[in-house]
Amino acid sequence: MKTHTQSVFKAGVILFVAALFLGTCVSAMTDAPRLAAKPTTISNIKPADQVELSYYGDIANSIGVTGSNPPFVWKSAIRLTQDEMKPYMKWNLTQIVCAYDASNGQPECDVTFYIYTKGTETRPGTLLDKSTTAHFNTSDFYTIPLVHPIPLAGNDELWIATEWTQLENGTFIAPWRGSSHVAGKGDWCNLGSGWQSLYTASQGAIDGNWVIGGIVEGVNTNA
Repeated sequence: MKTHTQSVFKAGVILFVAALFLGTCVSAMTDAPRLAAKPTTISNIKPADQVELSYYGDIANSIGVTGSNPPFVWKSAIRLTQDEMKPYMKWNLTQIVCAYDASNGQPECDVTFYIYTKGTETRPGTLLDKSTTAHFNTSDFYTIPLVHPIPLAGNDELWIATEWTQLENGTFIAPWRGSSHVAGKGDWCNLGSGWQSLYTASQGAIDGNWVIGGIVEGVNTNA
Protein backbone atom coordinates (compact mmCIF):
# COMPACT_ATOMS: atom_id res chain seq x y z
CA MET A 1 0.00 0.00 0.00
CA LYS A 2 1.21 3.49 -0.73
CA THR A 3 2.85 5.29 2.16
CA HIS A 4 2.37 9.01 2.63
CA THR A 5 5.59 10.74 3.54
CA GLN A 6 5.30 14.09 1.81
CA SER A 7 2.84 16.80 2.80
CA VAL A 8 4.36 19.89 1.22
CA PHE A 9 1.86 21.78 -0.91
CA LYS A 10 2.36 24.69 -3.26
CA ALA A 11 -0.37 27.05 -4.40
CA GLY A 12 -0.72 26.79 -8.12
CA VAL A 13 -3.98 27.20 -10.01
CA ILE A 14 -7.31 28.92 -9.58
CA LEU A 15 -10.46 27.50 -11.17
CA PHE A 16 -13.29 29.83 -12.11
CA VAL A 17 -16.72 28.72 -10.95
CA ALA A 18 -18.09 29.53 -14.39
CA ALA A 19 -16.07 26.55 -15.64
CA LEU A 20 -13.31 28.73 -17.04
CA PHE A 21 -9.78 28.09 -15.87
CA LEU A 22 -7.01 30.51 -15.02
CA GLY A 23 -3.80 28.51 -15.31
CA THR A 24 -0.47 29.43 -13.86
CA CYS A 25 1.96 27.06 -15.48
CA VAL A 26 3.83 24.68 -13.23
CA SER A 27 7.35 23.40 -13.72
CA ALA A 28 7.58 20.43 -16.05
CA MET A 29 8.02 17.05 -14.38
CA THR A 30 9.20 14.01 -16.26
CA ASP A 31 8.16 11.11 -14.03
CA ALA A 32 4.89 9.50 -15.11
CA PRO A 33 1.91 9.06 -12.76
CA ARG A 34 1.57 5.65 -11.20
CA LEU A 35 -0.85 3.46 -9.34
CA ALA A 36 -0.11 2.57 -5.78
CA ALA A 37 2.20 -0.39 -5.31
CA LYS A 38 0.48 -3.75 -5.68
CA PRO A 39 1.61 -7.34 -5.07
CA THR A 40 3.55 -8.59 -8.06
CA THR A 41 1.60 -11.84 -8.10
CA ILE A 42 -1.79 -12.79 -6.73
CA SER A 43 -0.10 -15.35 -4.45
CA ASN A 44 1.53 -12.49 -2.52
CA ILE A 45 -1.82 -11.25 -1.25
CA LYS A 46 -2.12 -12.00 2.46
CA PRO A 47 -5.36 -12.30 4.46
CA ALA A 48 -7.01 -8.95 5.12
CA ASP A 49 -4.68 -7.11 2.76
CA GLN A 50 -5.23 -3.46 1.98
CA VAL A 51 -4.24 -1.88 -1.33
CA GLU A 52 -4.64 1.75 -2.35
CA LEU A 53 -5.84 2.37 -5.91
CA SER A 54 -4.89 5.85 -7.09
CA TYR A 55 -3.08 7.83 -9.78
CA TYR A 56 -1.08 10.49 -7.96
CA GLY A 57 2.58 10.70 -7.06
CA ASP A 58 4.31 13.35 -4.95
CA ILE A 59 2.43 16.55 -4.15
CA ALA A 60 3.19 19.52 -6.38
CA ASN A 61 0.34 22.05 -6.28
CA SER A 62 -3.11 22.78 -4.91
CA ILE A 63 -6.24 24.19 -6.49
CA GLY A 64 -9.12 26.42 -5.46
CA VAL A 65 -12.07 28.11 -7.13
CA THR A 66 -13.03 31.73 -7.44
CA GLY A 67 -16.23 33.54 -8.26
CA SER A 68 -18.61 36.24 -7.08
CA ASN A 69 -20.56 34.53 -4.31
CA PRO A 70 -18.60 32.34 -1.90
CA PRO A 71 -18.79 29.88 -0.27
CA PHE A 72 -18.28 27.44 -3.15
CA VAL A 73 -19.18 23.77 -3.09
CA TRP A 74 -17.41 21.74 -5.78
CA LYS A 75 -16.13 18.22 -6.43
CA SER A 76 -12.88 16.60 -7.49
CA ALA A 77 -12.95 12.93 -8.51
CA ILE A 78 -11.08 9.93 -9.84
CA ARG A 79 -12.48 7.10 -11.93
CA LEU A 80 -11.39 3.53 -11.14
CA THR A 81 -11.90 1.10 -14.02
CA GLN A 82 -11.36 -2.63 -14.49
CA ASP A 83 -7.67 -1.92 -15.13
CA GLU A 84 -7.35 -1.04 -11.45
CA MET A 85 -10.17 -3.06 -9.86
CA LYS A 86 -10.00 -6.46 -11.60
CA PRO A 87 -7.49 -8.15 -9.22
CA TYR A 88 -9.68 -7.26 -6.24
CA MET A 89 -13.24 -7.89 -7.40
CA LYS A 90 -14.16 -9.88 -4.26
CA TRP A 91 -12.78 -7.15 -2.03
CA ASN A 92 -14.46 -4.05 -0.60
CA LEU A 93 -13.71 -0.35 -0.89
CA THR A 94 -13.30 0.48 2.81
CA GLN A 95 -11.43 3.80 3.07
CA ILE A 96 -10.65 6.93 1.09
CA VAL A 97 -7.31 8.73 1.04
CA CYS A 98 -7.45 12.47 0.44
CA ALA A 99 -4.98 15.30 0.99
CA TYR A 100 -5.74 18.84 2.10
CA ASP A 101 -3.75 22.07 1.83
CA ALA A 102 -4.46 24.29 4.85
CA SER A 103 -1.64 26.73 4.18
CA ASN A 104 -3.11 28.92 1.45
CA GLY A 105 -6.01 30.90 2.83
CA GLN A 106 -8.36 28.35 4.38
CA PRO A 107 -7.06 26.53 7.47
CA GLU A 108 -10.07 24.21 7.80
CA CYS A 109 -12.49 22.53 5.43
CA ASP A 110 -15.52 20.26 5.61
CA VAL A 111 -15.73 17.56 2.95
CA THR A 112 -18.19 14.89 1.88
CA PHE A 113 -17.18 11.80 -0.08
CA TYR A 114 -19.34 10.54 -2.93
CA ILE A 115 -19.11 7.06 -4.47
CA TYR A 116 -20.70 6.51 -7.89
CA THR A 117 -21.20 3.52 -10.16
CA LYS A 118 -20.09 3.29 -13.78
CA GLY A 119 -21.57 5.94 -16.02
CA THR A 120 -20.00 7.04 -19.27
CA GLU A 121 -16.40 7.87 -20.04
CA THR A 122 -17.08 11.49 -19.08
CA ARG A 123 -19.47 11.34 -16.12
CA PRO A 124 -20.32 8.99 -13.25
CA GLY A 125 -23.42 6.85 -12.97
CA THR A 126 -25.71 6.22 -10.01
CA LEU A 127 -24.77 7.58 -6.60
CA LEU A 128 -23.99 4.67 -4.28
CA ASP A 129 -23.18 6.53 -1.09
CA LYS A 130 -22.50 9.97 0.35
CA SER A 131 -22.68 9.24 4.07
CA THR A 132 -18.96 9.68 4.84
CA THR A 133 -17.78 13.15 5.85
CA ALA A 134 -14.59 14.62 7.32
CA HIS A 135 -13.18 17.84 8.72
CA PHE A 136 -9.66 18.77 7.59
CA ASN A 137 -7.68 21.18 9.76
CA THR A 138 -4.06 20.73 8.73
CA SER A 139 -2.02 20.20 5.57
CA ASP A 140 -1.69 16.44 5.41
CA PHE A 141 -2.91 13.15 4.01
CA TYR A 142 -6.11 11.85 5.57
CA THR A 143 -7.35 8.26 5.55
CA ILE A 144 -11.11 8.23 6.10
CA PRO A 145 -13.04 5.00 6.82
CA LEU A 146 -16.24 4.72 4.83
CA VAL A 147 -19.42 4.58 6.89
CA HIS A 148 -20.71 1.98 4.41
CA PRO A 149 -17.97 -0.05 2.65
CA ILE A 150 -18.65 -0.64 -1.04
CA PRO A 151 -18.25 -4.15 -2.55
CA LEU A 152 -16.29 -4.13 -5.78
CA ALA A 153 -18.27 -7.16 -6.96
CA GLY A 154 -21.03 -6.04 -9.28
CA ASN A 155 -19.36 -2.73 -10.08
CA ASP A 156 -17.51 -2.42 -13.36
CA GLU A 157 -16.19 0.99 -12.30
CA LEU A 158 -16.26 3.25 -9.28
CA TRP A 159 -15.97 7.03 -9.22
CA ILE A 160 -14.62 8.46 -5.94
CA ALA A 161 -15.37 12.14 -5.44
CA THR A 162 -14.49 14.66 -2.76
CA GLU A 163 -16.97 17.50 -2.31
CA TRP A 164 -15.18 20.57 -0.99
CA THR A 165 -16.73 23.48 0.89
CA GLN A 166 -14.48 26.43 0.06
CA LEU A 167 -15.29 29.43 2.21
CA GLU A 168 -13.44 32.24 0.46
CA ASN A 169 -12.47 33.43 -2.98
CA GLY A 170 -9.30 32.10 -4.53
CA THR A 171 -7.94 29.94 -1.72
CA PHE A 172 -5.95 26.83 -2.65
CA ILE A 173 -7.25 23.75 -0.86
CA ALA A 174 -7.27 20.62 -3.07
CA PRO A 175 -3.83 19.07 -3.75
CA TRP A 176 -2.94 17.61 -7.12
CA ARG A 177 0.12 16.04 -8.68
CA GLY A 178 1.73 18.25 -11.31
CA SER A 179 2.75 15.55 -13.74
CA SER A 180 1.06 13.84 -16.68
CA HIS A 181 -2.62 13.26 -16.05
CA VAL A 182 -4.10 9.78 -16.43
CA ALA A 183 -6.58 10.53 -19.20
CA GLY A 184 -10.20 9.84 -18.32
CA LYS A 185 -9.35 8.74 -14.79
CA GLY A 186 -7.30 10.99 -12.58
CA ASP A 187 -8.46 14.60 -12.95
CA TRP A 188 -12.24 14.99 -12.99
CA CYS A 189 -14.01 17.96 -11.45
CA ASN A 190 -17.53 19.34 -11.17
CA LEU A 191 -17.91 23.04 -10.46
CA GLY A 192 -21.68 22.92 -10.68
CA SER A 193 -22.24 22.69 -14.43
CA GLY A 194 -21.18 19.10 -15.14
CA TRP A 195 -18.09 16.91 -15.12
CA GLN A 196 -14.94 17.84 -16.99
CA SER A 197 -11.28 16.95 -17.14
CA LEU A 198 -8.94 19.54 -15.67
CA TYR A 199 -6.48 18.97 -18.48
CA THR A 200 -9.04 19.47 -21.25
CA ALA A 201 -10.82 22.40 -19.64
CA SER A 202 -7.55 24.21 -18.95
CA GLN A 203 -6.22 23.54 -22.46
CA GLY A 204 -3.31 21.65 -20.97
CA ALA A 205 -2.33 24.19 -18.32
CA ILE A 206 -3.31 21.75 -15.54
CA ASP A 207 -1.65 18.40 -16.18
CA GLY A 208 -1.89 16.18 -13.13
CA ASN A 209 -4.03 13.95 -10.93
CA TRP A 210 -6.03 14.61 -7.79
CA VAL A 211 -4.64 13.35 -4.51
CA ILE A 212 -7.53 10.95 -4.00
CA GLY A 213 -7.23 7.20 -3.48
CA GLY A 214 -9.48 4.29 -2.65
CA ILE A 215 -8.29 1.65 -0.20
CA VAL A 216 -9.67 -1.81 -0.99
CA GLU A 217 -9.52 -4.61 1.56
CA GLY A 218 -10.01 -8.33 1.14
CA VAL A 219 -9.05 -11.81 2.22
CA ASN A 220 -6.68 -14.14 0.35
CA THR A 221 -7.05 -14.09 -3.44
CA ASN A 222 -9.55 -13.22 -6.14
CA ALA A 223 -10.47 -16.87 -6.72
